[in-house]
Amino acid sequence: MILTFGQYNILTATRHCVNRTQLSEHTNFDRTLVSYLITGLVRSGLLNICNEGNEEQTFYELTDAGMDCIDEYERENPDLVINRLTI
Repeated sequence: MILTFGQYNILTATRHCVNRTQLSEHTNFDRTLVSYLITGLVRSGLLNICNEGNEEQTFYELTDAGMDCIDEYERENPDLVINRLTI
């Protein structure tokens, strides 16, 4: 799968279970964009829903396929690699 920078940014932020608010804060994307990107990444099998609840109680985590996409993106785009910090 070819990732956009926004998708890559979301995937790198989900190495540990995080909710939408944490993703929005970490990526500096507004909540609407975060929701849109998460929906596509979950449907593509790159993110898993850890537990479902309301917006603050639903957490997302990276799948093995998501990690593979990050690795591929970083090999193909070394100048765009995000410094990996934990949330």
